[in-house]
Amino acid sequence: MKISLLSLLCGVCFVTSIGFCDDVGKGPAFVVKISEEAAKEIEAEDGVLNSPVLLDRLQPIVEDIMKASDVRQIFPCRILKSDVVNAFALPAGPVYVTLGMLDFLDSLRDEGSRSVIAGIIGHEIAHVYLRHSVAWARLNNFMKEQPSQIPTDIARILELGYVREQEFEADEYGILYAMRAGYDFESIIKFYKKVRETYGETAPGDEMYADHPRMTERIARLYEVRAQIERDFDQFNYGVAALAEGRYPDAISAFRAFTSTFANSATGWTNLGTAYLFEAIAKVEGPPVRYMITYYEQPKDVLRGKPEELIEAEEAFRRSVEIDTAYNIVYNGNMGIIAALNGEYDRALEFTKKALEGNEGQHFFYNNLGNILFLKESYEDAADAYKKALDLNAYWPLPRYNLALTFEKAGQKELAIDTWKELLDVSGFSGEAVKHLTALDSKFKSPVYGVEPETCLAGVKIGMIEDDVRGLFGEPGNRIVLEKIIALEYDVPGILVFIREKLVSGVLAEGAFQGATAKGIKIGSTVADVQAAYGLPDDIIQQKSDEQWVYGRVGLMVGVSGGYVNGLQLVEANK
Repeated sequence: MKISLLSLLCGVCFVTSIGFCDDVGKGPAFVVKISEEAAKEIEAEDGVLNSPVLLDRLQPIVEDIMKASDVRQIFPCRILKSDVVNAFALPAGPVYVTLGMLDFLDSLRDEGSRSVIAGIIGHEIAHVYLRHSVAWARLNNFMKEQPSQIPTDIARILELGYVREQEFEADEYGILYAMRAGYDFESIIKFYKKVRETYGETAPGDEMYADHPRMTERIARLYEVRAQIERDFDQFNYGVAALAEGRYPDAISAFRAFTSTFANSATGWTNLGTAYLFEAIAKVEGPPVRYMITYYEQPKDVLRGKPEELIEAEEAFRRSVEIDTAYNIVYNGNMGIIAALNGEYDRALEFTKKALEGNEGQHFFYNNLGNILFLKESYEDAADAYKKALDLNAYWPLPRYNLALTFEKAGQKELAIDTWKELLDVSGFSGEAVKHLTALDSKFKSPVYGVEPETCLAGVKIGMIEDDVRGLFGEPGNRIVLEKIIALEYDVPGILVFIREKLVSGVLAEGAFQGATAKGIKIGSTVADVQAAYGLPDDIIQQKSDEQWVYGRVGLMVGVSGGYVNGLQLVEANK
């Protein structure tokens, strides 16, 4: 079993930073065109092997790497009937792996060979994300049209393929992606060592590329930067954890360190912008905010001056979209929030409507649209926007909360009462619901709630002593140390146990886990099952293609994908 620590840490994604989505376009038209044309030629020349067994082993690795990368889509994977040891990705997909490569790695039969292919795929996806092949294609086309205008050194690059620094850069980003997907640093280094043992310093097919680094040089370079990459891997994860815990200065520091090394990571810049944005929001005087600035009770109250963090947030988001236009929707959505924070509501509407032109995360942006319209005192239009958000995701409580406030502001008392009652059992909103219902309905009696946390997963409870966990399952198959947290990984029963100060602070179950919560929710349960057991979640957090349903009162986070539960996590319940 491979449970990535990233699946916990990146589970706390941000509504202001829409993550991965299959609906993201394939890229500029010329990129799609050259990829489609190249795919036809490649497949006509080598042929595609249709092997369900091999594809079942390979495709999940490709998907894991792409989800862990800065690329905001998933490419299909195809196996070429070629004896050459090779793997590569076209700029708009697909990912190709040759039969020769699979034979070289023993058909991915064991975890070691799967780790190696993960490192290789990470390297190739890094080439795609860093636009190495796109730049090559642009120059190539330009040279054909106006060869006299191409400088000699550029023409040489076209003849030699990727240059040395591009190869080194792809190695570093590729290892980062592999580590995020749960594989170890050595993944691609093992491949380079095996190539050197089998073929010598030059990989098959590299003979024509005189400027490519040799195997020993690649290995030495990666070992040289290992400490830095591992530091920045930890910094990224620490930044995400700090954001989740509201420690925004720590998150800013972590993401600044990460982007100082991985300066071309749009994800890094987006998260840095998010950290700055939340720190700016934290400095605003007035009612608490919920993801976007929502001055519901004082709608004309705006920021007194512009915090430095807001300027930094804008710059970081701009940097991300300059690096990769696929982050356009992230940029527009976040710029809408920044404009709203400054009371520039017309500008905020413009950005938010641009964000809504895409197909992803629309329920987030309809909620934000409703917020802006509310602040403009267009309550009927605001209500329509919140209703649209709920039409797209009926389980998400935030627009329901905003809708209740809107009904109240518009003088629609009965609708406000009914909507507030729907939020009474949602711990993140129940306090507000009680306060408003008490003011609106003289007959309302406040319910008395107690914290009833989930008792355990696989016999492990929050607060359990670390030695007792080892008594249950023995020594873990893997032990991961990150800052003040230790993660113990057990293939059986399929859990990751997080230890802080020698006590269990969290339990994560994915994939192979066969147990269930106290109310019978298990891997594979439907979202209807979850709602029937626990009601509306306190929040729904988008994390790339999946969601996290948060139930603070019972200390439970439910991973959801395609309408089914794919992960369970115990955390300390809200008191």
